[in-house]
Amino acid sequence: MHNISRFKKVVGASLTAGLVLLSLGQMPANAATAPTAAQIAKAMNTPTTIKFWTWVGGIDAEVKAFNAKYPKIKVVVQNVGQGGAHYQKLRAGAASGKGLPDVAQVEFQYIPTFNQIGLLADIKPYVSKDFNKKFADWTISQVTGPKGEILAVPQDTGPMGMLYRKDIFTKYGISVPKTWDEFAAAAKKLNAADPNVYLTNFAPNEAGAFNGLAWQAGTRPFIPKSASNYKINLNDAGAAKVAKYWGDLVTSGAVSADPAWNNDWYAGFNNGKYATWLTAAWGPLFLAGQAKDTSGKWAAAPLPQWKAGQNVSGNWGGSTSAVMKASKNQIAAAVFAEFINSDPSSTSILSSAPQFLFPAATAALSSEKFIADKPAFFDGQQVNKVFTSINETVAKDFSWSPFQDQVYQEWQNTVGKAIATKGDVTAALTALQDNVVKYAIAQGFTVSK
Repeated sequence: MHNISRFKKVVGASLTAGLVLLSLGQMPANAATAPTAAQIAKAMNTPTTIKFWTWVGGIDAEVKAFNAKYPKIKVVVQNVGQGGAHYQKLRAGAASGKGLPDVAQVEFQYIPTFNQIGLLADIKPYVSKDFNKKFADWTISQVTGPKGEILAVPQDTGPMGMLYRKDIFTKYGISVPKTWDEFAAAAKKLNAADPNVYLTNFAPNEAGAFNGLAWQAGTRPFIPKSASNYKINLNDAGAAKVAKYWGDLVTSGAVSADPAWNNDWYAGFNNGKYATWLTAAWGPLFLAGQAKDTSGKWAAAPLPQWKAGQNVSGNWGGSTSAVMKASKNQIAAAVFAEFINSDPSSTSILSSAPQFLFPAATAALSSEKFIADKPAFFDGQQVNKVFTSINETVAKDFSWSPFQDQVYQEWQNTVGKAIATKGDVTAALTALQDNVVKYAIAQGFTVSK
C-alpha cells in the first residue's frame, strides 16, 4: 500500500550532482568492463556496510532474508522522511556530494529526474543475467535509461482497475461497465436515481490518477530523444480524450469532483456517496482501512475500455530501489537491491502483512499464496488475482519527464483547476502543454516537434 504522502510530494528544482567518489573495493557503474562472477562473489564476501533509505515500514525483515545469504554485508536502514522530505535529502546530497545512501527508494516517475542530475548508477554490469525476466515487462522499461542503462530495481507497482460497490450496483440495476461509454451511461443513470450518489469521484487534486487513465488511453506524454531532448505530448489524442470525457461528466453533475485525501473524501466511501473507485493495485488495502463500515460490499474489476473487446490498463504509483552513483559499494548495493525485490524469501514478505505492497517481481506475482488471498472486505474475492491479470495489460512504452514534479504542479494549476470549477478542460490541457514546454526550454532542454 502507498502512504498518502507519497502522492502529495512537492520536490525542489533540479540540482547539479557532485563528483562521484570511487573506491578500490567496489567497481564503479561506468566501468568499461563488467565485473566477473568471481569479482562479484568476492565483493559479496567482503565485510561491507551499505546504507539504505526507504519509507517502507518493517523492511528489516527483508534485510534479514538478504543477510541469511550474504552475512558479510551489513545494511543500515534509514527512513529520512516520506515523499518530499526523502527526495529533498537526495537532491541535497546530489548537490553537495555528501550524505547520500548507497541505495534509495525512488518512485518510477522520478527515475528520469534523478538520472538527469547524475544521481543514479547504471547497475547493468552487476545484476543477474536473467534480471529482465524477474520483473513484469512494463516495469523494465520504467527503469531503463536512454542509453540502455538499468537505473533501478522495480519494487512495487500500481496497475489500475475498478473497485465497486456490489450493493449499490444491484440496488440501481447497474451492470459492471465494460466500456467507458457504458460507464458514462451508468453514471448518469445512478445520479438521476439518487442525486446524493455518484458512480465515482474525479479528484481535481490527483494528477497521478489522471495520468494512469491517460496511460490506458494511449497517451505518451514524453518521448525521450536523448537525456536532454524530449518530445512533449501532454495534449495528445489520448490525453485529450480522457480530459474531455471527465470534464463532460463533471460538468453534467453525473460525477463528483471532490478533492481527494481528506476526511470528507474518506467519508464518501463509508457513507455510499461513491459507488466506485478507479484506483491502483494498492487501493484495495487502502480502502479496507478507510471504509471499514462497508466490508463485504466491494468487488474488483478491470478498468472500462475505450473500445469493446480491448484489454489495456495504465499504472498509478509504484517504486524502485536505486543505487546511487556516489556509492563506494555499488556491487553490494546492486545485489542487495535486486535480492530484496526479486528473491522469493524477500518478496513473500514484501507482498504480505504488514507491508502489502503489490510486487513487481514475476515470482511474487505468480505466487499461489499471493493470488489465492481472499480478503473478507471484498467478500472473499481473489482481488490480487484480478490485479495480477490487469498488470499484464499495462503498456510498456510509457515514459516520464525529468521534471515530473513541475508537470504535476502545472496539471493542478490547469486541468485540475478546470475540473474543480467545471471550466474548459480541453483548453486547460492545451495550457498544460504550453506551460510545460516553456518550462522545459527555460531549463535548457530541447523540445522536439
